[in-house]
Amino acid sequence: MKDVTFWLELLDDDERFPLTGNITIGRHLDNDLVVAGEDVRDYHARLELTPRGPRVFPLEDANLLVDDVAVEDFRDLMPGDTLVMGQHQLTLISEQSEQSIHWALHSPDASEGHKLSGPLLTIGRGDSCNLQILEGHVSRHHARLETIGDTVWLKDLGSSNGSYVNGDRLVGAVRVFHGDELTFDISRYQLIGDHPDLTPIRPVTAVAEAFEFDPELTGELPPLATPIPPVAPAETVAQDETATEHEGPYLLGIGGGVAERRYPLSLGQHLVGRAPDVEIHLPEPSVSLRHAEIDVRADGVFVTNLISTNGVQVNGKDISIQRLEPGDQLQLGRAVLEYRLPETAANQTGPGTSKRTLALAIGVALLAGALLWWGLANL
Repeated sequence: MKDVTFWLELLDDDERFPLTGNITIGRHLDNDLVVAGEDVRDYHARLELTPRGPRVFPLEDANLLVDDVAVEDFRDLMPGDTLVMGQHQLTLISEQSEQSIHWALHSPDASEGHKLSGPLLTIGRGDSCNLQILEGHVSRHHARLETIGDTVWLKDLGSSNGSYVNGDRLVGAVRVFHGDELTFDISRYQLIGDHPDLTPIRPVTAVAEAFEFDPELTGELPPLATPIPPVAPAETVAQDETATEHEGPYLLGIGGGVAERRYPLSLGQHLVGRAPDVEIHLPEPSVSLRHAEIDVRADGVFVTNLISTNGVQVNGKDISIQRLEPGDQLQLGRAVLEYRLPETAANQTGPGTSKRTLALAIGVALLAGALLWWGLANL
């Protein structure tokens, strides 16, 4: 089972543009993908690769559609989706191997799973749906699961009450994985694949369901009913004594169950959340399993909200994607962290320091850390 490879195909001239990382799209020559046209902004959209597939953001208040649906803050994409920018259309396509995994949706109330026997599984209360759900307030055509090669994608069809993956509401479509929990209003299912390379998972049962909502047993909390007040800047926070030396930028916990914890940021992407397998683990019940992503690049450090229940705030403001500056405070649920540079880099950046100089300082710090790691590994 290999990773998925994505392209954007420009329908006007059948050109394909490979997606190997985060890109910007627009008519300015500085974009990664240049699309000419008077109805295209200089910097029209930003497209990022997340673990669950590409995500698109409109830039400069640009008019951006995905399959005739206007994109406001962001939208997650799946193969086959079409981006419309003015008169231009870009379709997301993928290359994948033949299907070798057998998938099924398991409900706590059913002894056997609902097999995904074809490429499409429609979900809703309508009589024509492959998986008909009559409980709760599920829409007539609520969502659909699509199998493409060995991958499965969940797309919300504009339902009233939304579709959720591991507690996070969908905006568009995302890739779903073995063991994920899918929720449609009050109906919950677990996606389980059958393949030798997948870890066997026992489907959720009605007994487990009965205990899952008890915070005393699980440590889970419902979504916060009121906004979380911003945390006052911390004067001094002691460094976690267990933290290893790191020459690059880092996040320092200053409140909400992560105080005094230090999270090094190396070059690349870092998932942030409550799940045990993320790179930056925040043991705080108000944090989503996969809450945000930190992208450390040579030109700066960016944080992206991954459709989390309680959102991401930078210095008290809700964000979808935000470039970080030293001293910025990130709030994820009740967890609060401060973005910092090592002292050697921070001392070189004063109030008048340009973003270019700051990015250079970050790049130098990251390079120093990489060289230190390489030297230790080759002793």
